[in-house]
Amino acid sequence: MRKLFTLGIVLSTLCLNISDALGQACSGTPATPTITSTALTTQCAGATPTITAVSNVTTTGNYFQWQSGPSATGPWTNIAGATALSYTTPALYSTTYYRMFDSCGGSGLKSFSAAYQVPIDVFSISTQPQNT
Repeated sequence: MRKLFTLGIVLSTLCLNISDALGQACSGTPATPTITSTALTTQCAGATPTITAVSNVTTTGNYFQWQSGPSATGPWTNIAGATALSYTTPALYSTTYYRMFDSCGGSGLKSFSAAYQVPIDVFSISTQPQNT
């Protein structure tokens, strides 16, 4: 029995050490991400700019998700697979808005960045050139 008891203590200590190494799990409202990209300048149609966010995450259990929308107020759509702090857009042919949220797995709460506009220079030819 003594060996079984000793083994139990070793396992408990091991679990505590692993937990301490991972850091404290998130709880409450997570930090609000900030988009810091330089893609705010007008892009040519077909451009694929990379937008980047910064988050002061110091806990485990946080999940990031990029969203896109047609205006600064949405409606917002999650972008499949866009869960890193940087995101390269597909080819853009109209002005598109992006935002990111940080979700805390422990509390289920989310914090959203401000909407970020990627303006696209869409021009049209109103008069066709004439053959002379």
